[in-house]
Amino acid sequence: MRKGIVLIGLLLLFGFAGTAAAAMAWTVDNSGGMNGVDITNKNLNEFTFSDRVVRFSAMPHAPIYIDSNDDFVIGENGVVSGDGTESNPYIIEGWNISASAANGIEIKNTDIYFIVRNCKIHNNSEGGICFHIVEYSTVSNNCISDNLYGIFLDSCNDNLFDSNVITGSVNGDGISMDSSMSNTLVNNTIESNRYTGIGLWSSSNNIVYHNNLIDNSPNGYDDVAANSWDNGAEGNYWSDYTGIDEDGDGIGDTAYNIAGGAGAKDNYPFMRENGWITEVENQPPVPSFSYSPENPVVNQTMTFDASNSTDIDGTIISYEWDFGDGNITNTADEIITHSYSLADDYIVNLTVTDDGGLTNSTSKTVTVNPVATAVFDTGSGTYPSIAGTHTGTITPNQDITVQKMHTYPCIGTGGHTEHVTFYYSNGTKLAEGHWTGYTEDWYNITFDSAFTLYAGETYNYTIRTGSYPQIIHEQNHTTLDGSYINCTEFTDANGRKYNDWIPAIRLWA
Repeated sequence: MRKGIVLIGLLLLFGFAGTAAAAMAWTVDNSGGMNGVDITNKNLNEFTFSDRVVRFSAMPHAPIYIDSNDDFVIGENGVVSGDGTESNPYIIEGWNISASAANGIEIKNTDIYFIVRNCKIHNNSEGGICFHIVEYSTVSNNCISDNLYGIFLDSCNDNLFDSNVITGSVNGDGISMDSSMSNTLVNNTIESNRYTGIGLWSSSNNIVYHNNLIDNSPNGYDDVAANSWDNGAEGNYWSDYTGIDEDGDGIGDTAYNIAGGAGAKDNYPFMRENGWITEVENQPPVPSFSYSPENPVVNQTMTFDASNSTDIDGTIISYEWDFGDGNITNTADEIITHSYSLADDYIVNLTVTDDGGLTNSTSKTVTVNPVATAVFDTGSGTYPSIAGTHTGTITPNQDITVQKMHTYPCIGTGGHTEHVTFYYSNGTKLAEGHWTGYTEDWYNITFDSAFTLYAGETYNYTIRTGSYPQIIHEQNHTTLDGSYINCTEFTDANGRKYNDWIPAIRLWA
């Protein structure tokens, strides 16, 4: 697609704002297809000119006729907003106008500010737009097609005609002026009208530049040569220009002669359509992603977030994730989740694609760890210490599978646990373990079968220790893993009782 055509589509699109009628959407496509702009209004219209197709939606409206400033009334005559001042002009926009016996829009005898924009004016038996004694108007982003003539100005001054498409006038000109002064015609495409593309009769001080004039008969006409057909540096594109461009600057080396016999010229004719629009090479998108958690474990759901990826001149339309484990996912969503079944280092590669078809990639290494074994650990304790029986409760903050219990001994001693029993909160026995003497693993008790202490559940314990186990002299204690243990009662070997002697132990599988 030619860049100039894309920009025409953007100009048309950006004209919509702020009214109920502004639900229109426009697009231009060389191939006749859409370029990605959604058409949401059911009143769909299509207008073809040359190798381009303009599609948009608009609300139907009867021909508009205004005969004075007083006829600008919001809610009438197609007026949707404004007050007629330079800072807040009246707005006529978003209408689909077709009539069998009238001009599409006819306005007379006005000197207030108004704008006609984003309208489709077509198949009218008279003209598309007809102004008589009108000042300070702006006519922009309209499609005017298949009328008797396109736009006609009679005795009109200080008006702007910008970014309109005028085509297919069956028995008239694209844009013609009679006795009109100081008007500006810029960025219009005037194509395949039966007679003149832009015709200036008895008119002066008008400026015409950056317009495409294609296959009209003739493309331009000026009978007084008192107008400017360029802006002093750039002119228009003329489909019948036969000059050359030896220096390759996109502007013909000789002037284009305007019909009419008055010697008017475009001194800076362009060699191609929209030659004044600088074609900018599409820039690739810039991929970026983060992931969480930063230290994942096997089978943990991870979130991969590519929302910081950017495209300075377009839109990212797809994200392809290669997770390095054989899984490749292509999605239009910026955020995706994934998990890994094995512990390993994985190279995650993100490839983003923009709406111009360019791609770019980035990668990061993700280290997936094995699932850590949960541990209940009070940490070490202190003296004094003595053999005895401990009772109390524990409440783990995570599910813990238990097969062993370690008793922290006082340094240089054989401090140990001789017997331990865990109970459910209702008193039912859960597990029981016995010390097997000073064997190789004498400081641990190994349970016959593994069991699970569940997070948030409270369990009772009874632990009978031998001499010199380490003690935590607290009634309530938070363990190293964030769990909870308390002392209900400790009875030492001499029969003395305490409520702040917690055995220093570790439980794990």
